[in-house]
Amino acid sequence: MMFHHGQATGPVAMRKPAGLDISSIFGPDSEDPTGWQIETFGKVNQKIAAPEMRFLVHWGARLFKDMADFRQTYEHSDDIDAELASGMLIEDMKARGVRFDVPTDPLHDNAFVGLLSQVYDIGGPTNIPADALDEAA
Repeated sequence: MMFHHGQATGPVAMRKPAGLDISSIFGPDSEDPTGWQIETFGKVNQKIAAPEMRFLVHWGARLFKDMADFRQTYEHSDDIDAELASGMLIEDMKARGVRFDVPTDPLHDNAFVGLLSQVYDIGGPTNIPADALDEAA
């Protein structure tokens, strides 16, 4: 229900090229054998010299302090559920001074979900292709 993405890195002036959106792709620069470029719908948004290129790959690993920590994870004895997560968001928004009516059914209250998206907005993409939304559902 809420947009999620990683944070930008590198020089601030190069972080958000005009026209960049969720459809953008990066690849080699055809005019510079060591360079890279970002394009959206066939239009080049930005060229990046090799020394400025940062390609971050994220992966997960599970590390445990001890066997008790391992058991807690795999037995799910410390998991949070939707009710607890909603409560945490509600309490955080109250602490921030956000004025709203506490929903009786937060997962299905469109106004509440919209409010969450505004309060916790970090600047998502302006274009999300319809087929990307279909795949996420």
